Amino acid sequence: MNDDYLWDRTGEPDPQIQQLEQVLGTLGYQTRPLELPARVRIGRRRTFFPRLAIAAAVATMLVGGAFWLLLHKQTALVGLESVSNPQAVEKLKTAPENVAPPPKDKGVHEYTIVNAALENKPKGRGVRKNLMTGNKQFRTLRARETELTARHRAEAEAAKEQLMLALSVASAKLSLAQKKAQGTYPGSLIRNQHKIG
Repeated sequence: MNDDYLWDRTGEPDPQIQQLEQVLGTLGYQTRPLELPARVRIGRRRTFFPRLAIAAAVATMLVGGAFWLLLHKQTALVGLESVSNPQAVEKLKTAPENVAPPPKDKGVHEYTIVNAALENKPKGRGVRKNLMTGNKQFRTLRARETELTARHRAEAEAAKEQLMLALSVASAKLSLAQKKAQGTYPGSLIRNQHKIG
């Protein structure tokens, strides 16, 4: 028997090995066609749910756009009526004399809504007046009091310090509880020491 036959098939084959190859060759993997049961459909009918969802989304956007345009036109008409009536504008510019101003709280920020059409601002060049009145009224918020007083700032600093102390204590307690739960907590950190006194 030639020992190199099994490695590179040189030399004479052994008759027993040749017979073994023939027997095992019939047991090799053979591909078979896929067998599907008769009841299973290969192609399923597609549902129209995605198309229905797209149609509903488009319809919702159209209805929302229509409502937005309707509201936009109503606010433009309100602005047009107020500018077309100069007597109403004059009444708004002058403050009533018999009304007392509301009491002011120093710790609270006050915001005012200022109508841009009522302010004496220079208007842009080349802009038609009816275009300005047709647009939505421009309103701006202004803060009268922007800085905190020194007392409020000191209170804020004290509250911050208390919060930082509370967070550090809570963090230490959580760390201790986690170590106890994991079993890595050594118990007492003072070991093998003698009592003093």
